[in-house]
Amino acid sequence: MDLYNISDNLSVPKDILCGATLFKITGQYEAYIENFKKIIRFNQDEIVIRGNKCVIMIKGTNIKIAYFSNGGMKIKGRFKSIEFSQ
Repeated sequence: MDLYNISDNLSVPKDILCGATLFKITGQYEAYIENFKKIIRFNQDEIVIRGNKCVIMIKGTNIKIAYFSNGGMKIKGRFKSIEFSQ
């Protein structure tokens, strides 16, 4: 049994038990990310972030980091696509 199944069975959030990256998006203009490792690439047209278990790529226009701390970051802009990969 893996940690994701254990998390479901115990009703413990996956970001706490598994160290999963928490990704919250509001429409196509704002995203908040927690539990990430680093920013791989960033410019006004895209941001690529290495999460704990995946890579997140956000493409769009006027992308900027509105807030950044050890705990998380808020990204703003007009998002055209969001991709997750290993």
